[in-house]
Amino acid sequence: MSFVIISPTPGLTTSQRILELILNHPQGITVKDLSDGLNRPISMIQYCLKDLKEAKLIQAKFNEADKKWVYYSGASLDPKNSFVPSFFITKRDKISKKVTCRT
Repeated sequence: MSFVIISPTPGLTTSQRILELILNHPQGITVKDLSDGLNRPISMIQYCLKDLKEAKLIQAKFNEADKKWVYYSGASLDPKNSFVPSFFITKRDKISKKVTCRT
């Protein structure tokens, strides 16, 4: 059996795409919606969300009515603040080590 080594595709990483979706949904977004929007498995989304939360780029709140976690942009990403994380605007090979999910 032969193996083919694949290289990353150009463009945003999954973490960057997740952050972009969260920023575009100020009312919050669920893991299921992120998974559907990015066409990625929920497990991958959860892995990346964990890294984004640890970097304090997003926050999560449990919605008692729906029994689901809802994700919002972190305090450092307040729309009134002009700060944009450097990992979000740099090329794939120069991404900060703050967020390690590179799937």
